[in-house]
Amino acid sequence: MQILVLQIRYIAQITVTLLLGAFVTFEHLSAAVPCIPPATGSWVVNQSCDLTQSAVILSEVTVTNNATLTINSNRYLGIDDRTNEVRIRDGSRLIIRDGGKLFRHPIHHDMVNNTDGVIGYYLKRVGGSIVDQFNQNTPFYPASTIKVLQHLHAMRAVQAGVALATTTLTVCPGNNTNCSDNANTNTNCGAPTISETLQTSILRMMTPSDNQSTNAIQQLFGNGTPSVGRTAMNLTGTNVVGWSNASALQHKLACNNVSNNPFNTLILADIGSLYEQAMTNNNVLQPATRAQFRNLMQNETGGLIVNQQDFFIQNVITQEANKLGFSTTDLNNFLAQTQQIHKAGNLPGNNYLSIAGWMQLPTNNGAQNRQYVYGVFIDNATFNNAPSIRTLARELMRAEIKNALEAY
Repeated sequence: MQILVLQIRYIAQITVTLLLGAFVTFEHLSAAVPCIPPATGSWVVNQSCDLTQSAVILSEVTVTNNATLTINSNRYLGIDDRTNEVRIRDGSRLIIRDGGKLFRHPIHHDMVNNTDGVIGYYLKRVGGSIVDQFNQNTPFYPASTIKVLQHLHAMRAVQAGVALATTTLTVCPGNNTNCSDNANTNTNCGAPTISETLQTSILRMMTPSDNQSTNAIQQLFGNGTPSVGRTAMNLTGTNVVGWSNASALQHKLACNNVSNNPFNTLILADIGSLYEQAMTNNNVLQPATRAQFRNLMQNETGGLIVNQQDFFIQNVITQEANKLGFSTTDLNNFLAQTQQIHKAGNLPGNNYLSIAGWMQLPTNNGAQNRQYVYGVFIDNATFNNAPSIRTLARELMRAEIKNALEAY
């Protein structure tokens, strides 16, 4: 028996056990039938197949019966079990095509073994292929993460002529939420209302994540009727950034949450599309409006409200740069050219958690860059001991951050 340790660039080491005549190679090969990995448990490959869709296996993988397992270009096989083992038996083969990956998954184990909630994650290169995903099309309750849809809708109205600084909104004060479909008044709010400019309301919605400002924005764009505003915003999602019917804003924030019928839902592929279109498509947001869009939400400089959580990938960048021997000057230059925006959401009790956003990493001394959209969620958990949602997101990005540092 021979043990071969492949140093896969993506994340970690995988121990591949080769028995007698088995072997691993990196090459191009004609297509076989598509692989159908199991949803749970170990995977025994006893018939030759091509991995045409990326997969994560929660236990060991065994290739046997003279079969060939081929990992196609731009596809990955993530091994989640902590033994990280792939067994290739006598006469069988593992072929990794150019661009394919075999690796220990960075966050799957930490999520699936620390919560009973539904989990999902998504990382996509802007203008390119999906780097990593699990449950990208599974609806989850997004809490405040969905507020970016309202933000985009409002900024497109600004682009069309609505004034940020002078348009005023009527807002319930503090925690005095008006959950009806009627306009905010002293009576409906249970306290005297306050006035805010649209700029202040967006900023309060996207940075401290104020729910009263969020609901007032629904009211503004519904001409006094919040449900009409939500309908208009959902049309922005569908018609402007290509959302599916699985993602929709259905109710005010801080109003019964998942007890609503229907309640707000989101899928990672849709929120990724929103960030990608907003940050790259001039037909969605023109450059000047895009800059305002970025500045009014959590970004690498804290936006207009500084928060230490805002640039949450900075520690990963620093860790990986130090491993590569970056000088302080080069590290600071890389950080100064890195951009990031995001919105997170959660319900009290940490049983519904999510985050989604966009990042840009410099390469070639800043002459070029790589952009990504991402998202992570834990949904409907009765217990959750997983790392924080920001920690999970930055670990999901670690390999791409390392790759960009190597190309800097």
